[in-house]
Amino acid sequence: IYGSLEGVLLPCVLRSLLRYDPHTGEMFWVERPDNMFSAKAHAKAWNAKYAGTQALTTINQKGYHTGQIFNRAYRAHRVAWALFSGSWPVDQIDHINGVRTDNRILNLREATHAQNQHNTSARTNNTSGYKGVHFSRREKKWGARIRANGKRFDLGYFDSAEEAHAAYCTKAIEIHGEFAQFT
Repeated sequence: IYGSLEGVLLPCVLRSLLRYDPHTGEMFWVERPDNMFSAKAHAKAWNAKYAGTQALTTINQKGYHTGQIFNRAYRAHRVAWALFSGSWPVDQIDHINGVRTDNRILNLREATHAQNQHNTSARTNNTSGYKGVHFSRREKKWGARIRANGKRFDLGYFDSAEEAHAAYCTKAIEIHGEFAQFT
């Protein structure tokens, strides 16, 4: 009824519901007209309670801001992209700095699933302190490796974790480009 595509609100409809501040990444509910409600009293009550307040502020189990619009859950970074660009992202939206609650437009970019995976931090079970670096007991040296396009690249063994990480960083830039993440 309010214009949707594949169950997702059209950006022009979103703009009638939300105001997005691209500098802070925050969204705010806009006052809704009476014709969006079954009764004028419902419109008045909704606007008194929500109009002007921050929207999509719940943090889900994966650490993203989310919220409901017309009883459907949306992730705030995807809504921010649609509000700013005028279209929904084709695939995923990547948080450049890795902070999932930072929805400033300068921190968001479209990405494929693979690109979004490249821009992840070191795993929590990493013991070397460096992404892409592990200690080989057999070699008694620090090893570096990286994955891309379903392939694993072993980059060699080094005397120090720092040298191994330098090799990782060089290869990450080569194969991941702007999506390379080093920490």
